[in-house]
Amino acid sequence: MNVEIKKMLLTGLERKNQSVSQVSEILTIDRSVINKYVNGQRIPNIEQILKINEYLIDGMANRHDALKIICEEMKSVWSLKIAIEIARYNRDENMVRSIARKLRTASKPEVKEWADFYQLFTRFREGTITQDEYYDQMIQFKIRSTELEAYRQLSLAFYHFGIEGDLIKAYKTNQKAEVAVNKLDNSLLKRSYLSRLYGLYGALTLRLQNKEVAVSREYYQKCIDYSITELTKSVYRYNLATTYIFSDKEKAIEIMETEIAAWKKEEYFGGVAPLAHYLEDYTIITLKIFNGELETINVEEIHDECKILYYIHTGDLEQAKVIYKRLEPLAKEKPETLFSIPMYYLCGGILYESTPLLFQALSKLVETYNLFEAKYAIDELVKQGVSMDIIDAMISSKIGSDRIFIYS
Repeated sequence: MNVEIKKMLLTGLERKNQSVSQVSEILTIDRSVINKYVNGQRIPNIEQILKINEYLIDGMANRHDALKIICEEMKSVWSLKIAIEIARYNRDENMVRSIARKLRTASKPEVKEWADFYQLFTRFREGTITQDEYYDQMIQFKIRSTELEAYRQLSLAFYHFGIEGDLIKAYKTNQKAEVAVNKLDNSLLKRSYLSRLYGLYGALTLRLQNKEVAVSREYYQKCIDYSITELTKSVYRYNLATTYIFSDKEKAIEIMETEIAAWKKEEYFGGVAPLAHYLEDYTIITLKIFNGELETINVEEIHDECKILYYIHTGDLEQAKVIYKRLEPLAKEKPETLFSIPMYYLCGGILYESTPLLFQALSKLVETYNLFEAKYAIDELVKQGVSMDIIDAMISSKIGSDRIFIYS
């Protein structure tokens, strides 16, 4: 086994000041398994590897790198199937390719298909196939394995949600995925698929059933419980935080800032930098403004849309109007250049007490099925005397009868 892994494990024992026997008792893994692993004599199964690495190797990125190295020597097909799922979850396409090469050498077609199907997303992400080609190839792929069929349904549901932007299709496909996943035997792979399933249900419930925040919260908690990678647990804790945006802003901010600090410590392992920057630059700033934590914000460092909201809440309406007017040409001619066009319209609606602008903000959010954040616009419309009947009618006209089925 790789010398570097052995060194990491021995360093972990020294850092914890524990013997192999003590670690064995804590992790409930046979002493001989841990001893042979630490001494580089034998690679355990992947469930044991994950438990031992998490306990002895410091740092999420270091643990992932260790698993990546171990996979080069791994022979168990089942362990490699779980490893390729972890690689995909951790957004490590090089590791996906490496494991795929090993799986492709198998004699059985039902093993080789894992390599080919998991690499479809790699090819799409890298631009070697188009969005339409990616979808068509997922649909047309001949699958023998029940586990991989469950993954196909999950992949299709994510495609409809995150790539195509059709949340109704995503919801219905996720229901099909749920049937497929529930048929699987209990395993680490099933746990990971359940985490994917509940993660999408959490997002869909929050956006499509905005009155069911508690249900979304339960889904996200299930995601955390079922997750088999630390990165996904962390991302789902952020998702869980979003469910507190309107009920407990302080809790939402606290969870988000905790996860961002962890991501920074790990140097944005897993490509979470864009999410971290979005949270810091927009979500947390917006929450702090609405929560009255204005003294914690350096107004010179925030986006213009947030500056407008900041000055509205400090009572400096003239300064808010100056920035709003400066952004007006961009909002009309190049709205994609603004950080958040719904926030721009929302601020205009508050600043000028304009019902049409608030409806524009609501419309933009509803068009992307973001009924949860639409509450910002809805609350302001209600303050300006617009009835919920009119607001509901507008939302229904935008989304249609399919939405009402899911929303009920």
